[in-house]
Amino acid sequence: MSKSISAKCGHVKRKLNSGEPLTGKVLEFALTLLGEDDEIARKLIAGEKLDDYEQHIMIDVYLLHAKLSGWVSSDRSAVTEAVTPSDTRVPQ
Repeated sequence: MSKSISAKCGHVKRKLNSGEPLTGKVLEFALTLLGEDDEIARKLIAGEKLDDYEQHIMIDVYLLHAKLSGWVSSDRSAVTEAVTPSDTRVPQ
């Protein structure tokens, strides 16, 4: 049985906050939240430390959204749609 989304998010958050590089399944999970061309993804893969803004975006936007939605997409579209400030969709 796989870990809950909340637990996976917690592992990523703990490692990022302690400055540890993400590895293995923790890295794999974090990358499912990010696009392939994303600068944050590049840094995570390289084991580089995220700057304060990147860490804020990862923890307070992507991880929080994944945790609240309970669903993670291998393509970033679901997360991106939820956090796009220029949302012009009209409710039906």
